[in-house]
Amino acid sequence: MTFSTNDIISELHKNFQGASFEYLEVDYLGKIPAFFIKIDSEPKLSEQWLAIVDFIAVNFQSLLTDEFAIWNIYLFFILPREILHELKYIIENNTFSSRKIVIESVTPNEKIIDDHIVNMDLVFGAAQHPGIIFTHNDLLWDILENKEAKKKITDEDKEIFKKIIRTVKKRANEN
Repeated sequence: MTFSTNDIISELHKNFQGASFEYLEVDYLGKIPAFFIKIDSEPKLSEQWLAIVDFIAVNFQSLLTDEFAIWNIYLFFILPREILHELKYIIENNTFSSRKIVIESVTPNEKIIDDHIVNMDLVFGAAQHPGIIFTHNDLLWDILENKEAKKKITDEDKEIFKKIIRTVKKRANEN
């Protein structure tokens, strides 16, 4: 059975009492499906979140053909107050089918999109952080200059790391 997004929302409402559902497609470097799931209580979230994820994966995600959209589905579980850290951790670290984010306050969908998809709150560049200045450390550069990243750390690498630590500790004690 194939569902339109309106059908999916309607079926979600029928199958999951005590929750409301909205769907938005965010156009950001491609089409990003975003479901906003408002749940009024922590027990209800604990009871229903996995079934909601499964329902969306089977009836929506499995029917998508756009690779970008398939790998960038967001499910925002929105609650009116904070919940147990353990439950939030379990939900947000579940790697099946979609990115799941728990929002612990009633927040407009546009702000959620800005904060978690578009990342409008991120600031890049030294100009935004005038108190932070990078300075080159000649001693560390001399030690690391000809090193390459490897999958396995060799005994030589271990000795270089020990030398770096000794050097940094020595410098710290001089100050």
